[in-house]
Amino acid sequence: TEVQRKVLTLMDITLEIPEGTLYNNFFPAIENDTLNSGTGFGRFLLYHPVDQEYNKKTSSTWMRGHTDAGALTFILSQSILSLQIRSYADNQWKYVSHVPNSIIVNIGDTFKFLTDGYFKSSIHRVHTAPEDQKNYTRNTVIYFASPKLDIYMDSGSLGSPKLKRLGYKLDD
Repeated sequence: TEVQRKVLTLMDITLEIPEGTLYNNFFPAIENDTLNSGTGFGRFLLYHPVDQEYNKKTSSTWMRGHTDAGALTFILSQSILSLQIRSYADNQWKYVSHVPNSIIVNIGDTFKFLTDGYFKSSIHRVHTAPEDQKNYTRNTVIYFASPKLDIYMDSGSLGSPKLKRLGYKLDD
């Protein structure tokens, strides 16, 4: 919850809305009240080394490019590179660099809709590790965070001066 709250506060600042707006209105953690609390789930993933035949059959892609439906995805960074992000600037796949003791945060479709496209969903995939790392087992922990269940996905509910000033409107 603390890491999520810090990321949401940075997003509040970026959107020029009062700090705590996103957490309090969309992702609160209310004890014994799951209906009015933000939601989420975790995954533990273990990828074993694969042989050349498998890589050939899958074009070295273990999980195709996709976006996550939730709001934020938190991934524990690890030294074996496999996660790739597709750049919006040049449409190229790039490995996500490892930073020790850090968490990778992907923005999901929920924030794309909630901000009328200001925050873009991270297009990502899992790819065979580089040659010098391909024989290692890779494991990670992922947490998918979503807002509370009864929210309406409308940027107007944020009251963001920035979105209004920049004219963001996903669908007219």
